[in-house]
Amino acid sequence: EVTLSGDARMGIVSADSGPAYFDSRARVSFSLAGESDSGFTFGASFRADNAGDAADGTAGSVWIEGAFGKLSMGDNDSAAQAVVGQVSGVGYTGLWDHNEISYLGDESTSALYTYSNGGLTVALSVGQQGLVDAWSRDLNEASIAASYAMDGFKVSIGYETGYDETENPDAWWVLKSWDHQTTIGADATFGAFTLKARYATADGRDYYCVCGWVDVGAAERTQMALSADYAMDALTVTAFATQSDISSALNNTVHSDRYGLGVAYDLGGGAALKAGYAHVKETGLNNWNPSRFEYSHSDWDLGLTFSF
Repeated sequence: EVTLSGDARMGIVSADSGPAYFDSRARVSFSLAGESDSGFTFGASFRADNAGDAADGTAGSVWIEGAFGKLSMGDNDSAAQAVVGQVSGVGYTGLWDHNEISYLGDESTSALYTYSNGGLTVALSVGQQGLVDAWSRDLNEASIAASYAMDGFKVSIGYETGYDETENPDAWWVLKSWDHQTTIGADATFGAFTLKARYATADGRDYYCVCGWVDVGAAERTQMALSADYAMDALTVTAFATQSDISSALNNTVHSDRYGLGVAYDLGGGAALKAGYAHVKETGLNNWNPSRFEYSHSDWDLGLTFSF
């Protein structure tokens, strides 16, 4: 069985406190599904614009599923991101996902296994092994996660090892590599209200570019995110707040605050009207200079989304 679906959007966007501009896109998705004689199901999915990468295994996914759980390969989230996830975002474009915390993502084909029984879900993921970057740093990734849901409440936890980079907003020659991260989440629904919270802590290394990246010491990162949704008939109102702090050898602190507010109205038939606003502020102190830096900007959008 092959199923064709799609999504589209159109509207107005303002980025980095700049002038508004028109925005639109249309995408087509393919979903493939089948069932073996022994009863397990199998399938694949990919977007038409990613067909070339899907053929190479770096986009889309292929899966098998049965009483044993579900195993997928391709462009998967880590187990932690798949199970713990994100708080709610705003805007018809997502406004650059300012609501999201960072996970240790992968840039290659990975394997993700999930199993659910009642309210319990467990997951394991492994990235492509044996990969190194230009500086011979190990890019191997692995993750384990679990969640339990009951009566409108859900708690979750995930642990990742791997490799992720954060650039310094004030200096391109400062780089941070995150090697381990633990993330916990909590969700609760009370009638029309849904609350979500995420907390993550990561450790890694600081690098300074001097004719190549030089390891200069340890780095730590904490992230927190909260969101609240209120749904009334076809209308949903969403607010979020996200914060991150980085401390390291080269930067005493890098502090980021992001918050947003959005509304969505379901027009029926797969159409929705959405609007969102988000603000970002980042401050820090460079120990090696020393100098302070600070920047902030706002983003907003207004438009229509369609699903087919």
